[in-house]
Amino acid sequence: MTKIAAVQAAPEWLDAKKTTDKTIALIEEAGRQDIRFLGFGESWLPGYPHMIFLHPPMETMPMVQKYRQNAIRVDGPEMKAIQEACERANVWVMLGFAERDKGSIYAAQALIDDHGVLRMTRRKLRPTHMERTVWGEGPATDIKVTETPFATVGGLICFENVQPIMRHGMFALGEQLHVACWPSFGLFKGLRKTYAFSSEANLNECSSYALQGQCFVLAANSIIRPEDI
Repeated sequence: MTKIAAVQAAPEWLDAKKTTDKTIALIEEAGRQDIRFLGFGESWLPGYPHMIFLHPPMETMPMVQKYRQNAIRVDGPEMKAIQEACERANVWVMLGFAERDKGSIYAAQALIDDHGVLRMTRRKLRPTHMERTVWGEGPATDIKVTETPFATVGGLICFENVQPIMRHGMFALGEQLHVACWPSFGLFKGLRKTYAFSSEANLNECSSYALQGQCFVLAANSIIRPEDI
């Protein structure tokens, strides 16, 4: 039996180095618990850019610049350090991260195996709503799965998990274990007018995905601590 887990933790917001260190600590803890596969939430590193929903666009520009500076490169030192942690801990990881490449940033996922090999990266195809002020669009070819010793693994980010055509693409590829990367839901708790962003709605979507695709779904999201506000 393969033991898998979803991370439910707070990143070190807008700080790539501290969040990388925390990522490594969580991977090492997973290894000590004999977890073989670990999923992180949307843009875990360096945290989801909630400010774009909380302030007018022009007010957020200084924070967006800081976000860009703390986004990481696929071939950068942060990713390398996380790959090495996966090898040491003997853990597969699906990492949600903000990817910096050329003139843009992307919401991305990376699948790293238990030998520290980067097996897959993909970008969110269509950022949602205000996310388009921060993230670029990924290519249509980023509907993909990866064969692992324990399952055919895939992943989608946030509202990608809701889109019927994207679901069908993943199902058609024979996905068996799906990692649904979500942001934090704490900001919208109790606000019925934002039901689509609630934990209730998104967990219902995960259940629907599992039923429709006849696969296992791992739902990972970050939390927001009082000190993070």
